[in-house]
Amino acid sequence: RLEKTRMSDYNVLIKNDFFSFRPRVRLTSFCNRNCRYCFAKEYLSKGEKSGEIDLNSMEEILYQCSEEGIRGIGWQGGEPTLHSRIKEIIELHKKYGVKATVFTNGLIEKEVIESLSGIIDSVLVNCNEPGSYDGDELEQLLNNIRLMQKLYGTEKVAIGINIYSAQMDTSFILDYALQLGINEVRIDITRPSPSNKNLFIEWEKIGEAFDLAKKTHEILCKNSIKYVHFDCPFPFCALSEDDIQYVWDHMNSDLGHGQCSTALDISSDARLTSCFCSMQFEGIATSDFSSLTHAWLFIKYLEDYIKWNTPTKEDCMECIYSKKRLCQGGCLGYKLNENSVNSRDILFSQKKLYERAKIVSKLLILYRKGKIQECYDESKKMLKKQDLAEEVEKIYLLCAIYLNKNEDYQDRVNYLLKKSYYPALDAFCYASALKENGFLDIAINIACSGLELEKNKMNGKYKIYYFLYEAYMKKNETEKAYLYLIRFFKSSPKLNKKML
Repeated sequence: RLEKTRMSDYNVLIKNDFFSFRPRVRLTSFCNRNCRYCFAKEYLSKGEKSGEIDLNSMEEILYQCSEEGIRGIGWQGGEPTLHSRIKEIIELHKKYGVKATVFTNGLIEKEVIESLSGIIDSVLVNCNEPGSYDGDELEQLLNNIRLMQKLYGTEKVAIGINIYSAQMDTSFILDYALQLGINEVRIDITRPSPSNKNLFIEWEKIGEAFDLAKKTHEILCKNSIKYVHFDCPFPFCALSEDDIQYVWDHMNSDLGHGQCSTALDISSDARLTSCFCSMQFEGIATSDFSSLTHAWLFIKYLEDYIKWNTPTKEDCMECIYSKKRLCQGGCLGYKLNENSVNSRDILFSQKKLYERAKIVSKLLILYRKGKIQECYDESKKMLKKQDLAEEVEKIYLLCAIYLNKNEDYQDRVNYLLKKSYYPALDAFCYASALKENGFLDIAINIACSGLELEKNKMNGKYKIYYFLYEAYMKKNETEKAYLYLIRFFKSSPKLNKKML
């Protein structure tokens, strides 16, 4: 029975995404809905009907994606599909071979849905209560989702719900899912916009809102919706230990239950920004950076500082979860406000971060595009710079492994693992490369080191267990292999097991 599970398919689910990110482009700054909880509220209030990205800017973004090995972008708004030249944008996607993940309210023209067919990676349709739709809008929404499923495939179309009150009736999302035969539902609670003018869950109410989110999740699962997941991090102090485990079990990423990933967003006037709830920028263009990856890393470094040095609440500074970089204290929207807008001066005041991001981004692009020898040569030079050594060494070692440079991998990797906040996840990355390139025994040793150093069961241990299962199977040591397979099934997130 174990052999029939086709466990090799699981590699797709547990890949390491250290080198990947997906830019998001706000095609429009206007919308055909007016949701009270929308965290893009002030962005939309500034946008006129003419507020949409121009074709030259869109083409430059897609060209950069193709040059940097970025395979997909996200479409945001406003409502992105309302762009007046949407068909030309679709043709640009085809020209550069870049797929689109579309975030939409679903109230769009049938012709646009049909035109999107060739570039869709996935679609997330945000859904509200039936009573919030006027006239035949609800019927249009459901029919549009059915058409998307038919054209793009059911597995590529998800619906989402935003919980804006602990007293909210969420039963409608199950009704929609069952009517439509939906496979995937995203659940989140509403987060504060920088101005705090939207309807959002206040910090003190997060626990109550999560109780409702959890009940909604359980009901969807009991009704055989295959893939139900949470999206953004919750502060651990607002949840019980069981609830922290529950969130981790149903998150898309190992660390996503406690911290968010950095977003590179590009506004409709082609300016740099981040998530609507995070750092806001003014007057900084994507052209101020050498690449999209450079811009993303610059934001990442700035956000990382905020995550771990700006407490959401006074207790955060002494919290063990914060010290171990497991919980950032909830959405960054609770840390930041409308006064946190960064002008162009930040490029000069944070010149060291800017240069660091530029250097590392060059290496990431080379690696992502498979230019391993060039990446190895460049990273070897960079190791001499002390302020970059630890960060660059990870890339350098991975390149050395792929090029079979006979470095002292084990000692150097173990040195980095001992300093890592997430040794199991990092060990999985190194061990996978070592195994792929014929260093099986060293790979096993590295994987075991990662297990030994990792003190938190939610930091990717299950990936190491699965890795060791495969490694020992390759060595024909089946008794050890199945021991790790059992450990894998016991420790793997429920979401992953359900997908498998």
